[in-house]
Amino acid sequence: MAEIWDWHNHHEVICEPRTGPIEERLDYIRKHKPQSERETRLRLIAPVTVELPAALVKARAAHNKALAASVTALAAHDKAWAASVTALAAYDKALADAAPELERLHALDCPAALAGTCPWDGTTIFPGGHDV
Repeated sequence: MAEIWDWHNHHEVICEPRTGPIEERLDYIRKHKPQSERETRLRLIAPVTVELPAALVKARAAHNKALAASVTALAAHDKAWAASVTALAAYDKALADAAPELERLHALDCPAALAGTCPWDGTTIFPGGHDV
């Protein structure tokens, strides 16, 4: 469906597509714009009834398409982020649950632990602190 465009919907743009019912815009002007501007704004808003330049309409359609793709991508990103947060929590729990077994395996497999030189204290390899 083609967008409906208006002349002077906002004071700084000659014409633009409507973003909602025109009555909502008119009510907004009546309630929120300075009294000194209302008559001019209400008098000048009018639907575009001529064919607009094809390049303008095409650019607007391309923008709408890109915006829709962006919204879809953002939704997918948010869903993926939520999944990663859930997966990270599961990983952290599994790591904590596996800690005793990892300590046992570390003592059997870490070359430094086997040599008695591994500084791992169960929390860090820098028990005295370290420079960031």
